[in-house]
Order: sequence, then structure tokens, then C-alpha cells
Amino acid sequence: MSLEKAVRSVLIDDATVAALVSARVYPQRRPMGTSVPALIYHNVHGATNQALATQGGIQRTRLAIECIDSTYGGTKTLQSAVEGALINYTGTLEGETINSLRLESAVEIDETNEPGGEFGFFRIILDFVIWHQ
Repeated sequence: MSLEKAVRSVLIDDATVAALVSARVYPQRRPMGTSVPALIYHNVHGATNQALATQGGIQRTRLAIECIDSTYGGTKTLQSAVEGALINYTGTLEGETINSLRLESAVEIDETNEPGGEFGFFRIILDFVIWHQ
């Protein structure tokens, strides 16, 4: 959980991201009734680097960040802000040392016609690969 907290701190501490979402950066899902734009983060996959006699201590984690807004343009603006805050970030926060943070992919989702979705919202899911210890 420390990695997720560290990434959340980077996002909230970034002036551009904070101007868009304030502190609306949530783990796993957006609480019912909260406003947009907002960000949701969740761990997709994690693996520890292995050495011959022991574990190496460096971990590789895929972390997804969902950018959510009521307009496509707002979602794209949020995507740009998140990318600016995270791509190539290195440093130590919340007890985690982030050695490398790279964007692997981005997927756009229009929920206006999705049954069971949050009608009228647009999402862009950013998939980051993070090497950390």
C-alpha cells in the first residue's frame, strides 16, 4: 500500500493536478456522490525481482490511474496533468523509493452508453509501470 500512497502524494502535491481534482484521488473506486473530475488508482500487478540466492528487493508494479470527468475535453486535460506529474518521476515518499515510473498505455472509455456505468462520464485509464523498493 505504500506505493499507492506515494503515487497519491505525488498527484496531490502537483499544482496542476490539484487544481483540477483537489483531493479527489481515491483507491479502487470513487465514493458514491462525490464530484468529478476525479482520479482512481489501483494496483494491477506486482512482482519482486528475483536473484539466484535471494529476492532482489526491487519490485515491478503496474498501477492503473483512471481519469474521470463529465466531458471528453476535461478528461484529456486531466490525463495530461497526471502524465506531467508522474512520467519519469523518481524519489522517495511514504517509505517507497521510486526508481522508474513510465506510462505503458492509455485506454479511453465513453460511458454514455454503458449499462450499469456512470452515464455521462468519460474515463481514460492510464497504465503505469513502476520500479520501486
